[in-house]
Amino acid sequence: MALASGVALFVSGSAAFRRALRIGTQPYRVTAAAVSLVASVVGLTVSVAAEIALLTVIVAAALVVEDRSRARGDVRPAADTVDA
Repeated sequence: MALASGVALFVSGSAAFRRALRIGTQPYRVTAAAVSLVASVVGLTVSVAAEIALLTVIVAAALVVEDRSRARGDVRPAADTVDA
């Protein structure tokens, strides 16, 4: 439970940091954080090794999808930011 929560907190913090720096909104990272919390069920029911593997796949998939969308130009800067 703590492992999945830690990964979710890290990925959420990363998304919030990128948003604060106006790098852009990161829906893939937020989605990965939410799915990471669900992965804790795998750790409780199957094994911790399976949870680690699943968390690795979740974070890697989010980064790959984000990279591909950035290459296509789909990721845009946050729209609700105020220029100083």
